[in-house]
Amino acid sequence: MGGAKEDRFAERVAQIDPELRPLTAAALPGIPNRIFVLRWQNGADVSCGESSERLLDLLVEGLKARAPAKPS
Repeated sequence: MGGAKEDRFAERVAQIDPELRPLTAAALPGIPNRIFVLRWQNGADVSCGESSERLLDLLVEGLKARAPAKPS
């Protein structure tokens, strides 16, 4: 199951200050170890489900927004 590294990471996530990070704190406990960018275990024990697909969509849309405009 969890090793020392995973346990330390989970502990740090649990200590997120809601006054400093209100949106992240509001999403807890639903997101730890369940979204791609906030995982410390593989998907064998805790499935990513739709979150990995959503992350990819966000990354692609972000890259599109940053890409230079096509010359006309």
